[in-house]
Amino acid sequence: MNRKKREQLILDAGIRIFSRHGFSESSVSDVIREAGVARGTFYLYFKSKDELFEALLSRLLEQLNLALSHIQLPPETPIAMRSTEYRKLASEFIQTLIKNKILVKMLLIESQNWEAHFQEKLHLFYDQTTQHICQKIEHGVKTGFFRACHSPTVARILVGSIKETIMAWFISDQFEIEPVIHELINFVLFGSTQHTPLEVSDSLAESKATTRIPLGNFH
Repeated sequence: MNRKKREQLILDAGIRIFSRHGFSESSVSDVIREAGVARGTFYLYFKSKDELFEALLSRLLEQLNLALSHIQLPPETPIAMRSTEYRKLASEFIQTLIKNKILVKMLLIESQNWEAHFQEKLHLFYDQTTQHICQKIEHGVKTGFFRACHSPTVARILVGSIKETIMAWFISDQFEIEPVIHELINFVLFGSTQHTPLEVSDSLAESKATTRIPLGNFH
């Protein structure tokens, strides 16, 4: 077995053990036994249980970033094609979370009881994910697909919506994931309006041009 396959074997064993016992109650010995490797082999790759978990977080972030990097549309791209590509991007991002269900469930549910230094790493993970989504929003604004907005705030709203919805899916036996993906994507792209982003933008622009509110009304 080559080095990469052995490392992946330990990572996979770590996910199973953390899911089974919880991160706090798991040990390096548990992971070694699950992976079927020698203790010395484990320490060739990871210095501790903490470092193993950090590696799992990094892998997940890489996958999410990869999902977000697949769209680079020039400004002249037709609106219909942009909508299709952004829908694919949103779907791939959510599917990546679902494929990593065990790890994501730990991040959303068990993390509330983690020690301070892991809480900091988790916040960094969310910040990095939010930053990548923010960049995609800004790209969409520049190409005219999204309305002008405060992209960091919108990105955090989207991350929060996805977190809460995915958590509800984890804790409910009656939750159907396909409608969830469909509605999350629609919400990410269009919010709750029945109009397209450009129609909403035009409507707001027209409203601003024709509406004048006397300052005296605020006294």
